[in-house]
Amino acid sequence: MEIESASFEPYQFRAKLYVMHLCFVFTSRMWDMGIVFLLADLTDNSMGVVALAGLLTNLSIVLFMPRLGALLDRTNRLVASEVALGVKFLTLTTAYAVCAYLAHDSHDPAHEYLVYLLPVLCAIAGLSFNTISQSVEKDWIVVLSAGDSAWLSLTNSVLTQIDSAVNSVAPAVTGFIFLACSQTESALVLLGANLVASALLYFFLRDLYASWPALARRSRDPPPSVKAPSITTASNKAAIAADAPGTSSASLFACCSLRDYDDFRQSGCASAMVAYAFLFLTVLNFGSLMTVYLRSAGLSDGWIGLARGVGAFTGLLGAVVFPFVNSCFGLYATSAMAIALQNVLVVAAALSFFVCPPHVVVAVLIFAVLFSRTGLWMFDLGVRQIAQETIPAHCRGKVNGQWRSMTAFFEMASYALALLVRDARHFWVLTTVSAAMVTAAALLFVVGSGRGRGDGGRGYRSVDDEAPALESETSQHDTKSAGIRSECLPTRSYDMSTPRNL
Repeated sequence: MEIESASFEPYQFRAKLYVMHLCFVFTSRMWDMGIVFLLADLTDNSMGVVALAGLLTNLSIVLFMPRLGALLDRTNRLVASEVALGVKFLTLTTAYAVCAYLAHDSHDPAHEYLVYLLPVLCAIAGLSFNTISQSVEKDWIVVLSAGDSAWLSLTNSVLTQIDSAVNSVAPAVTGFIFLACSQTESALVLLGANLVASALLYFFLRDLYASWPALARRSRDPPPSVKAPSITTASNKAAIAADAPGTSSASLFACCSLRDYDDFRQSGCASAMVAYAFLFLTVLNFGSLMTVYLRSAGLSDGWIGLARGVGAFTGLLGAVVFPFVNSCFGLYATSAMAIALQNVLVVAAALSFFVCPPHVVVAVLIFAVLFSRTGLWMFDLGVRQIAQETIPAHCRGKVNGQWRSMTAFFEMASYALALLVRDARHFWVLTTVSAAMVTAAALLFVVGSGRGRGDGGRGYRSVDDEAPALESETSQHDTKSAGIRSECLPTRSYDMSTPRNL
């Protein structure tokens, strides 16, 4: 049976995809900043509740995203996204309503209990945001690309440019809302914005799903050559233990985690994903910790704000040039050059604490971090596309969930390290660790990923051996294999060192 030609052509109406992403990201960034303002106002600028919200959010991602990812692999794409969107809408609506109520009636005896409900809602909201992002950006887009690497590269670049633009605009809009309105009014305005954005996102999700039939198909089983060859693998042992009678909930969770890890390890791009996760254990990013250091060094808030704005621009520059550099040098070489650029600049920033006077250190730190953002965003796009084109369709959600859990763990580790080194005068300790982690990421990517390309310079994993199996399956089960083949197209091997024209 001939597979539909539409299955081999990428999605052409990308404007809908971009508008949908804009609605999602804008809501997310307004929530990130708005809930911090609301919590700070309700607790008289106490850092305790804000820190608790961040800790619970990252902890929930570490613990639950791998299992949610596995659930995404078994669930209809539209149903999974709609459920996550519904949870997001209800959680944000509840949080904003609680904040508006507490700001209006601060003498309620239940005030303290309701305040500590908000970090829990933040954790639930974080899981829903990450589930939607993983479902659409790590799965839907791969299917929409129909195996077209150039389409995937350009689409990822535009989505990242939207992220960068929203990162600059959304905080400013949120700050203006809180400046112009009372706390209660601000919470209600954010609640209304969440309602409008959620409705638009729901409409675009359903429209996109209906316009691309391949999204309705799931390949739940791996191709024969991807399946574990023997029962001695860690995932099979875990499966036996999980199916054993009398298995406790804790043991079942541990067994499922072991299976997730084994799938992650065999995904074909584990070294690239781990290298990317290492970058989350760093303070050289114009985040809260670096901001505190710059203020302690005498830099005004105005200059810090200007530096953050320029940092967003240099990151946007990396996203803009990525498709063109990728078309000239290939995906692997582009990613390697990007992480090398970031590594050189971050190491220079860390070394400045040992060889430069204090007033020069601040200047070197700012400029090095500013221009390292270009390499960081290019590397982000490179690793994202490597994962999109490499991870098999049958475990895409599970592996991406494990990956997101790993990045959240390293992000938590950075805050834990900062608790041990609280004095801004010892900021050099944090920058040294940051430089070490970026260097480790660069080495792991170049060495580990380069070894994964040992099949004559092809992709991170070769699936050429799967083609005969898929073709024979097409002759036996035409309809089923057509869906599997169309989903597995992005995982075909290709020469990452060969330029690909847009």
